[in-house]
Amino acid sequence: MTLRSQTFSGVRWTTFSSLGRTALQIVQVAILARLLTPADFGLFAVVLAIMAFLQIFADAGISNAIIHYQDITQKQLSSLYWLNVSASLLLATLVAVTSPWLSNWYHEPLLQYLLMLAATTLVASSLGQQIKVVAQKNLLFAKLAKVELIAAFFGFIAAICLAWLDAGVFSMIIGSLVTAVISSLLLWALLSEGWRPKLRLQLGEIRKFLKFGAYMVGNNLANTFNMQIDILLGTRLLGAQLIGMYSLPKELSLRIAGVINPIITQVGLPIMASAQGNTPLLKRIYLQTIRMTASINFPAYVSLAIFAPEIVRLILGEKWLPAIPLLQIFACWALLRSIGNPAGILLMARGRADL
Repeated sequence: MTLRSQTFSGVRWTTFSSLGRTALQIVQVAILARLLTPADFGLFAVVLAIMAFLQIFADAGISNAIIHYQDITQKQLSSLYWLNVSASLLLATLVAVTSPWLSNWYHEPLLQYLLMLAATTLVASSLGQQIKVVAQKNLLFAKLAKVELIAAFFGFIAAICLAWLDAGVFSMIIGSLVTAVISSLLLWALLSEGWRPKLRLQLGEIRKFLKFGAYMVGNNLANTFNMQIDILLGTRLLGAQLIGMYSLPKELSLRIAGVINPIITQVGLPIMASAQGNTPLLKRIYLQTIRMTASINFPAYVSLAIFAPEIVRLILGEKWLPAIPLLQIFACWALLRSIGNPAGILLMARGRADL
């Protein structure tokens, strides 16, 4: 199969997966918005914000390094795998130890238990993370799409059932945990291709990956800080109720780019990495991704801003009407933000994570 045909196949399957998972997420939000309170969504937003920072250190930029470097030995893969798992376990332990303090700081007693439960999701995800990255590098997007959709479906069912049983905010956390566990199990069953990591963790043999990853950690920290500082500080100053009313329209505004941009990043990065030595080809791929991203995201976000009142009533319900102006503001913000991904993956494909 040629690079062109592999690209189109990857785009088709990644599109299918993104559309399917986004549809499930929107239906889940529509149902949970009627079963849960804005305060529940506010607490969930805080947990996601904290986990976003921890995920950066758990991955340590290794995923992008694996895709960039074309000559990786089995020993290096084993060391990278156990580094990822070990980092996740250490971070999960750190969350368990500090969760009482964070709960007191936010004046939210439930936060302690939510964070401890979310920490297990971090570990569960790490067990299959490298299998997923290698599959992306090998352009096995058909199998990846099936894994992602099946895992998302089970997480969706778990969240809805628990919310119906009055589990409150725990329904969303447990739904995420179910998705992570099912995903890792399926990745090992369908995409490991018989590979098993050796019991080794030699930092010397993965030094170049760590150097590449260190730049990515800095980059991701800056991006995550920019994306989550409003949630982390806003919850402390305003409370979970108001931040829930704020965070849900913000999350909805990112759903559109969440359909299109993962296609760009998941398919575009390995394709650009394989063409990193051919500058004219790399330029054509990059400009095409910009055109594709803007031509879909821009009209969608303009429509979101115009029809925000109808969208809020339809998806969230009457009690979320104060969120309408916020959704309109976030639509304009997300429109401009949506075209940033191709520049990032271009730099990573060329090995210029330092930039």
